[in-house]
Amino acid sequence: MSIQSNANCYLKSSQMLYLLILQEMCPTTFAVITFEIFRDPVITPSGVTYERAIPLEHLRKVGNFDPVTREPLKEHQMVPNLAIKEAVQAYLKEHSWAYKST
Repeated sequence: MSIQSNANCYLKSSQMLYLLILQEMCPTTFAVITFEIFRDPVITPSGVTYERAIPLEHLRKVGNFDPVTREPLKEHQMVPNLAIKEAVQAYLKEHSWAYKST
């Protein structure tokens, strides 16, 4: 394995570990699918919260159903999840370093 390959593996491992530590510290601030800190959380009628871009892309590419629950879903049914957005803002106010990876 080359030095560059080793460096890339180390970097990816470090980033994954960093994200896992962050998620353990405050799991409500992370998106279900991307495991990144929410920026624009929305909630679906089935009660699942996503980063808005994820279900929008799913609706365009795959079909009109929730990516996790498989229940019917249209774009207009997704609404901002203000509680999660406020929780993320409060968390980041105390832990501003946490946003650096996203």
